[in-house]
Amino acid sequence: MRQFWSLPDEEQCRRLSTNSLLTLLDCLGTDDAARLLLLLWRTWQVRNNITHGSEKLSVEGSLRFLQRYSTELCSIRQQGHFHILNGKQPVYESLIAEKYREGGGQKFRWSPPQEGWLKVNVDGAFSEETGEGGIGVIVHDCLGAVQLSSWQFVQNAASAEEVEALACKEGMRLVAEWGQQSTILETDWKVVHKRRESNRVAHELAQLAKRTKHSAVWRFAIPVCVEHLIAQDCNCVSE
Repeated sequence: MRQFWSLPDEEQCRRLSTNSLLTLLDCLGTDDAARLLLLLWRTWQVRNNITHGSEKLSVEGSLRFLQRYSTELCSIRQQGHFHILNGKQPVYESLIAEKYREGGGQKFRWSPPQEGWLKVNVDGAFSEETGEGGIGVIVHDCLGAVQLSSWQFVQNAASAEEVEALACKEGMRLVAEWGQQSTILETDWKVVHKRRESNRVAHELAQLAKRTKHSAVWRFAIPVCVEHLIAQDCNCVSE
């Protein structure tokens, strides 16, 4: 499945317990967490069939089943968000509607700052029902190298705008404390008019803080859930 899906390494999977699985799922993005659960579910099904002498399920058959099932789940999740064009149903590979909603297929990717500058990307996540939220901050240099990553859990927030403002404040506070270069602040907040596609890492960090109710600041390091996004951003620098 690694040929088609981004999955944790095998040694990490072997050491999984109930608690560590929940922690890992919180750290993974929505799509990667869903695919890992599908893989574990299928593995358990194959194990039960072998144990009880039921129908034998081949590796190749399971691979095709998981790919098809994942695509069907994504398509069901996206129903109602998009129109069918020319009588053809699009094929979706993500559960996240924002990946398809805006831009008409056009990609809006992260861009590095000019030489000698830092770029601070920030984002906020907010739940109106609980008043809880999360702040995500990621700092890159002109080569795309991560200088700092941070996520912070927020309680008793009044609105999404308040959380976004707190994210901007926290981003500037951290870069003032740890960075010694001129800085650009970038957010997808409506005042700045930046698309979320170019702010994905900060968005995922904010979601991580809200989900786990945890806060942290890491220097020159990132959590597992954003590694693939950082890699994609770094590819933008090399292109």
